[in-house]
Amino acid sequence: MARPRTPSNIRILKGTDKQHPERMRTPPEPEKGILRPPDWLSPQARKAFIELAKITTDMNVLTLADKTTLAMVCDAYADYLTAKEILDEKGMTYTVMNREGVEMIKNHPASTIKADAWRRVMIGLGKFGLSPTEREKISITPVKKKNPFDDFAD
Repeated sequence: MARPRTPSNIRILKGTDKQHPERMRTPPEPEKGILRPPDWLSPQARKAFIELAKITTDMNVLTLADKTTLAMVCDAYADYLTAKEILDEKGMTYTVMNREGVEMIKNHPASTIKADAWRRVMIGLGKFGLSPTEREKISITPVKKKNPFDDFAD
């Protein structure tokens, strides 16, 4: 399976646009703005959405076109938290009797849900450059602010 294409703004932050400028395409520039969480998000997912929207907006990687993707990541995070609460309450395993009357220890179904939700969250966070490995790849060059008096120097 081929590796997914890295968004242009992430490539610029990583500095790979200078290594291979011929690979840089000008994608459509989605509008930036304040994202509001969708109505269908649970309260836990809504809280995560607001927090991640602020972080990714400050990182300059979030646009209005990313709303659904971010919401799906936050929904997966809420699934993770729900499964974690169940496992904290009921434990990671449960005991059942098989046909022969022998006691068997099985993994709680919520542990599978938790593992799948964790995988979805990590993939989604990586898409926004929020996982530790993705963050290591990004180097942000500080933007030099223009001095307003430079225009009068001539």
